[in-house]
Amino acid sequence: MKERFLKVLKWFFIALGVLFLIQILIGIGFVIGIANFARADMNIVGNTKNKLKQIQPIINYVEDYHDKEGKYPQDLEGIKLKKDLEYKYETSNDNNCYTVTINSKKDNLTKQYQHCAVNSKNSASNSESYIEFSK
Repeated sequence: MKERFLKVLKWFFIALGVLFLIQILIGIGFVIGIANFARADMNIVGNTKNKLKQIQPIINYVEDYHDKEGKYPQDLEGIKLKKDLEYKYETSNDNNCYTVTINSKKDNLTKQYQHCAVNSKNSASNSESYIEFSK
């Protein structure tokens, strides 16, 4: 009887050890997955920031104008980019959003950046989008 009890006890502890090991492996996988997800999200944001360097003078001018006047400008004056870039600037009807479209002759790419800022008495909302496609 004692031997049978020791065998059952031995297999019980082996099963607990296996379950504990599985739990540890799942926990490690969860931590690694969260870390990789956070790193991937930062890479996407970093890549977008690098691509916006070409139109950063336009963005800076428009945002400064918005801070001073409370709306986005209708037209852009005196903004110069690289020679191989052509840009088109448009605002929405209510001047809360603007879109900058850039055509690169060199890379045969079209890049579009849109920014909207809506401020009201009780709320504020900002949104950005960046699209890049080939012709």
